[in-house]
Amino acid sequence: MNFELQPILGDRERGLRVREGTINFFAGSAFRSALHEVVREDSLAQTLLLPAAIERESIQRDMMRDPGWREEYWELQCDDNVERLDGSAFHELPSGQRFSHSDCLRHPQGNAFALRGMLSGLHSPEVLTAMTAVVGSGRISYMTADIARYRPGHYLRRHDDVYDGRVFGLVFFLHADWERQFGARLIAEKPDGRSVVVEPLGNTVAVMRLADGHYHQVEQNLASAWDRYSVAVHFGIRGE
Repeated sequence: MNFELQPILGDRERGLRVREGTINFFAGSAFRSALHEVVREDSLAQTLLLPAAIERESIQRDMMRDPGWREEYWELQCDDNVERLDGSAFHELPSGQRFSHSDCLRHPQGNAFALRGMLSGLHSPEVLTAMTAVVGSGRISYMTADIARYRPGHYLRRHDDVYDGRVFGLVFFLHADWERQFGARLIAEKPDGRSVVVEPLGNTVAVMRLADGHYHQVEQNLASAWDRYSVAVHFGIRGE
């Protein structure tokens, strides 16, 4: 019995370590400085290297082995809203109405301890208090997390994510071995026309503003055998 329990206990301990590493990093000075640049100084999206304590490989392993992935297709409607479709209906649409095609993990399995540890750390009072101190205009709350896998051919079209009081987002790149010819880059735009291309280098996180006129998109994955694993986490002020 002890032999059977040991891997589970080890995974739980790993999840706790990832949670602690996440709290230390996102309550720390390097992240707070990047967030200040994006939210208070109106800088372009900032990219930071994740510390070893967040254990990117463990999180990716949790994502890769999860059976809950579902392929999703979304249509861009004439009122700029989006609607989920089945694959056959999506492929019958004009190209201009095909908003996104990717895999989504809506409910990570219970033993995805590293992934859940990272998300738990981002929920923590320590991190939210640090974020609130930087933003300075209201209490920051954790809102949503979009767990995505972009396989070859997948993409996400230009959009702004402005609703429910969202203020900024984090995009975690949790894969490895990205090469420039693979595409799948994140492109973020400012209202004044400035833009930045964020290369999805594994073990990095991008910090970007979410507000009117701030758009972003994910280029098509042009690779033949490489998947982009990412988690986009949104933070904002509830009631706005």
